[in-house]
Amino acid sequence: MLKLFSLGAGDRQLIQTPLHDSLPVTGTSVALLFQQLGIQNVLSLFCAVLTENKVLFHSASFQRLSDACRALESLMFPLKYSYPYIPILPAQLLEVLSSPTPFIIGVHSVFRNDIHELLDVIIADLDGGTIKIPECIHLSQLPEPLLHQTQMALSLVLHPDLETADYAFPPPRTALSHTKMLDKEVRAIFLRLFAQLFQGYRSCLQLIRIHAEPVIHFHKAAFLGQRGLIENDFLTKVLNGMAFAGFVSERGPPFRACDLFDEVKTGVFFCLFLLLIPNYSIRNAKGMI
Repeated sequence: MLKLFSLGAGDRQLIQTPLHDSLPVTGTSVALLFQQLGIQNVLSLFCAVLTENKVLFHSASFQRLSDACRALESLMFPLKYSYPYIPILPAQLLEVLSSPTPFIIGVHSVFRNDIHELLDVIIADLDGGTIKIPECIHLSQLPEPLLHQTQMALSLVLHPDLETADYAFPPPRTALSHTKMLDKEVRAIFLRLFAQLFQGYRSCLQLIRIHAEPVIHFHKAAFLGQRGLIENDFLTKVLNGMAFAGFVSERGPPFRACDLFDEVKTGVFFCLFLLLIPNYSIRNAKGMI
């Protein structure tokens, strides 16, 4: 949608709103975060914010701090981060880092001597490409096989030459994707990851209508049981978090506007269904969805 407005003096300004209002706009920030920290480190930070740990970025560049915080928050879509989010923390507020509340915060590298004293904060050095996880933090990881599948998908997108590196006669090297396209490809991997991680969640929703406002209850035990992940530490923490509670309250009602996540989730279910029952009619399968 195009919007025309004026700032005064008879000028005309034109802006274009995003195609999907609920989908965060990242530009190239996600791709740059992977270039700065690498696949494994970004996945660790991703798991850290989903399980409500404190994450702190530091860099000599304010732009890098803003982009990194934005990228990490955007990777959580369709979940929304519910805790303090401060891309650039002023020097006068450094004491906020001692708060017991989870956060995503960026701090300039001139204060690195102060932040290294923190014992319960995961620190990411954007300039050095490293992260530091304190010994007192047990960082839960994505369940298998999703973790391996995500790592492989990211490797193929970010390092496409790895697939043919050992060929005796490798094919001509293909041009790397433009950074903006690379950003979209990486985000598509995480969107598919959430569609697989939350597949079947709607069957565990219970809508209670005895109150003036309908109450939506999510049966966590039933969801973990049907996925065979009752003892999985990562998914249990995610389901108990504030981000997932907001996800259920926002997406739980049966009549609401659907967005890109709903389309991807439906597509994942459709693919899994045909893999399990390959001879089933495509028309009937679509009808069930």
